[in-house]
Amino acid sequence: MRINGGVKSLALSLLVLSMALVNLQPAQAADAFLWTNPSSANSNGTRHAAISADGSVILVGKNGTLAASGVYLSTNGGATFNRISGITAASYTVAVSADGTKMFAVALTSNNLYYSTDSGVTWALKTGAVSTTGNYATCMSGDGSVWMSGGSTGVYVSTNFGIDWTADSNFASASWWSCWMNTTGSIRYVLPWNAALKISSNSGSTWTTSGTVVYDAYCLTASSDGTKVFIGSRNGYNLYKSTNSGSSFTLLKYFGNTVVSCAASADGNTIIAAVSSKYLQLSTNGGNTWTDEVGSTMNTWNTVVMNSDATKAFATTIDAGASYLGSIPQPLSFSLSSGRADLMTYRSSNTVTTTSNYAGKVTFYANGKKIGGCISVPTNGSLVATCNYKPTIHGAVTITAKFVPADSYFSAISQELFRTRVSSRTNNR
Repeated sequence: MRINGGVKSLALSLLVLSMALVNLQPAQAADAFLWTNPSSANSNGTRHAAISADGSVILVGKNGTLAASGVYLSTNGGATFNRISGITAASYTVAVSADGTKMFAVALTSNNLYYSTDSGVTWALKTGAVSTTGNYATCMSGDGSVWMSGGSTGVYVSTNFGIDWTADSNFASASWWSCWMNTTGSIRYVLPWNAALKISSNSGSTWTTSGTVVYDAYCLTASSDGTKVFIGSRNGYNLYKSTNSGSSFTLLKYFGNTVVSCAASADGNTIIAAVSSKYLQLSTNGGNTWTDEVGSTMNTWNTVVMNSDATKAFATTIDAGASYLGSIPQPLSFSLSSGRADLMTYRSSNTVTTTSNYAGKVTFYANGKKIGGCISVPTNGSLVATCNYKPTIHGAVTITAKFVPADSYFSAISQELFRTRVSSRTNNR
């Protein structure tokens, strides 16, 4: 009996240990970005997008030829988007300067090109300046001095803000899929569909060819100095990385599905990859490890862009009604805004208020016990929560509060507000 009992005890111990080990397994990592769905950007799906360095300006080229397609602009960081009424309905690829003052949009199936040099307030139409079809490669130097458009008949460049365009003789007819330039346009990359990356380090005077061919190339992005370059493929399901300005590439990550689009921060350490039928994929260590951004949900992605310091991202799908705005929010905080008192009177009313930086609910405590009437108090429009505290104890009292944010992205926080003493009434009832 003792032996059997020992076996049972051992088995029970092993079961408890096994359950403990299961509970110790790491959970799904929390999203780095807080993702929202700006409804004003949802219509007909999206072909392409571009973003300013600070993330305040986002330009979106829509898919399709329906009335709602065309080009949409946000100047408030993606909170709202407005369709540019003067641009005809079509599919567009787009580009924006780092400061968001210069931008252009190229029709995918015609040589119509619209451009603005006043932050999108007014737009001009330029026809016949670029390829008549397949204008997938659209980019601009950070300072807005060099504009580039690559289509089925070649690659075209403007150095006077879209007024005049010249065909670059280094590029023949091909499927030019994507392009990238550094701040001044001195470094330029142009990516063809089924051939090696084209590289210029002297403002386009001469071009070299990467020693690595990435077939079915879809996305192209780079660090601001051009030393780190990333290319994604369609049928290969791979993301490739170069650390020598595109001279050669190595396999960075196999995703198992099409790498439709990618975006990198200025330092090249943060990368977002839009992988078909998956969550947006995020790496914050140059591509060494990746996590799912589950707040973006799984989608048939078409494009993703990110600002220079990786605090804002915008991703869209090919389907109608699905655009996702990601931002790195300010840390959650709340504090006492009024009501501090060194001395309070027993059963006398005291108004205690807190102010937070996000909406949520606040529960107030006196010496660790919830205060009646002050449980889960919602913040108002000014993010203030109010408690009417009538002390029911004498002596030293510590007032604390717990703030539960409305958005599950954040975890609840608790903190001490102040300490006081409660004395007896000085008058009789």
